[in-house]
Amino acid sequence: MAAYFCDSSAIVKRYIAETGSAWLSATTPKNNFVYVARLTFVEVVSAISRREKGNHIRAADADTARLTFEQDYLNEFFK
Repeated sequence: MAAYFCDSSAIVKRYIAETGSAWLSATTPKNNFVYVARLTFVEVVSAISRREKGNHIRAADADTARLTFEQDYLNEFFK
């Protein structure tokens, strides 16, 4: 099992499809340790909300991304 530190811009790629999302998913599969800074929570929620407000993603997709991230943040990431 490997361990990775991901900053907020990398974590966003797990929840919003953008350049680098496929690479990140392949590099940090679910069974590895992913470490994040405590500030990551606020930054990722903000990034998802900015994409929604800018009409880059639908509101329903933003809600799903936020909820999935919140669950993963609480249960999967090491802070």
